[in-house]
Amino acid sequence: MNKFSTCLLLLLVTNVMSNSISLRMVGGVDTNGTIPFIASIKHLKDNEVIKSCLGTIISNKWVLSSGFCLLGGDLGTIFVDVGVYSHSDVPPKRYKSTEIVVHPDFDSTTGQNDIGLIRLESTPLVTTIQLGRFSTKNPKLTAFGWNEDEKNDYSKPEPYHLARLQLDILPMEECKKKYPNLDSLVKLDQKQICGYGGKGKDMCGVDFGGPLIDSTGRQVGIFNDVIFAASGHSHQCHGHHDHPLVFTKVEAYANWICEVAHIYFFK
Repeated sequence: MNKFSTCLLLLLVTNVMSNSISLRMVGGVDTNGTIPFIASIKHLKDNEVIKSCLGTIISNKWVLSSGFCLLGGDLGTIFVDVGVYSHSDVPPKRYKSTEIVVHPDFDSTTGQNDIGLIRLESTPLVTTIQLGRFSTKNPKLTAFGWNEDEKNDYSKPEPYHLARLQLDILPMEECKKKYPNLDSLVKLDQKQICGYGGKGKDMCGVDFGGPLIDSTGRQVGIFNDVIFAASGHSHQCHGHHDHPLVFTKVEAYANWICEVAHIYFFK
């Protein structure tokens, strides 16, 4: 028996519109508080934040995120902030990373296999998120990212206003037919989830790694900015945008998560 066969994922089922260009989610609803399992991943250079994105705490030491989020970083530059509040002066707690693993088949030109893991030096004392199986029986899912609003200081890459965005889920074949130009560029597949929030609802750069959560509170997806992959440059949110949002399907990488993080989930 190989090591993959020992790893089983527990597949339990346990609006501010803007027409301006933004680096953050557009059309989301502010959470007005903290989501304990959401982490803010920071790339630092000379103690200055040069890149910010998202992850989720899935165990006492591991954070799940996207390959795009971790791209270009290393143990000396990537830190994880936990306890991120909206509209609060309470600072999050920062953790050092001791291991950074991006999926070996991650392709930054298409967004394929966009998933990564960070091991933390110490244990955050917060609630973790459970991973779950994506089901078409849950036609509406919720994505989390950094909200665009008038309080954001766009000169700083450190947003602390968490927001949620409700999405309608499109079957992948329908998504491919509806958006053939995008499909031809990034090759959408069944290891991804296609969501649509409506015109003016968008996620982009700093939302890399943001979770997609079902009605039972399980994480089923990770925001995968295929627009960034297709264009080769920073994707900025815009109130006029009308395109799908694509997420890496977590269950498709159950064995890999188990192998890397030694997190065993049993049915």
